Amino acid sequence: MRLKTRRVDPSCGWARFSVSPVRRRAGFFLDLGHQTLRYVPESGPARVRTPLPPLAPLLERVDDTFWLPRVDDLAWHAEALSTLRARQVPRVVEAGPGEPVQIGKPRFEGQEVVVYPLTHELLEERSLPSAPAGATTVLPWVPGFTAREEVWGLALDWAVEAEVAALVPLIPDLDDSAKRELARRSVDDRQYSELFHGAREDVESALREVREEIRAKGLATVIERPLPLGPERLRRNRRVAAALLTAAEGARHLSEARREELSRAARWIENEQRDLLAIAADGNLKVLEWLPSEAHGLVRQVLEGGDEFRLAAFEKSYCSKTPM
Repeated sequence: MRLKTRRVDPSCGWARFSVSPVRRRAGFFLDLGHQTLRYVPESGPARVRTPLPPLAPLLERVDDTFWLPRVDDLAWHAEALSTLRARQVPRVVEAGPGEPVQIGKPRFEGQEVVVYPLTHELLEERSLPSAPAGATTVLPWVPGFTAREEVWGLALDWAVEAEVAALVPLIPDLDDSAKRELARRSVDDRQYSELFHGAREDVESALREVREEIRAKGLATVIERPLPLGPERLRRNRRVAAALLTAAEGARHLSEARREELSRAARWIENEQRDLLAIAADGNLKVLEWLPSEAHGLVRQVLEGGDEFRLAAFEKSYCSKTPM
């Protein structure tokens, strides 16, 4: 088991902690906490895992969002979820339709959001599941496979019919076993080439267009950020950071240079100790030398929203603007 702190890519937009999931069942699964696609073979050493230890001692070090992955040990999962809730740790909980974790509320409720990865169904060509209305679902964006229009289009049609709130495309890293298994399943040279040789820039560009398609159907493409119960200043700053990263990733009307500026500013805000609301109220955002002046209005918009601010609504209004 690992407790890992890292910055995620802008499609999520915040720092988090996660344990490595333990999987004994064969097949693909998306390790959301570490942004990795993994494959467990039918037999062999990869299916042997050390049991997950108690979570409570590790949570002494957690002051931000915790990703609770899908694991085969449902008793451990239930105990970990109970511990996270009791300690009021902001959390993202991975779930699967029919699993007990559905007791978690599917909609954003301040400190907890439940997400449903569609990895197993899309990569292994299984039937798409049922999911609670208002749920957040995750589409693993794998070049040559789920990135094909006939696959992601099917997922989008299903999401609309299921009335979920969000379909979030994420680009996972591919571990060696997943790459080997996908290559074994590839049916043509194009799939193989896209999987192993596709340029990251091309993948990200295609993903921006797909996010627009998803938003056009009325769905969000972001995961709301659960916030800690700490000082209000900290909550505000992290809310602004998430918005800037969402803009950097999803707004096609911005130049590449501007997106990089917003992404860099969000990283600074994430660790900013000063209160952005107080600075903005005095009209002094310009003292933040790392914050581009064009972003001042955006920052004020988020701050004025307060606790009512929702990332999904912001994404719909800001990222849908027409490119200049």
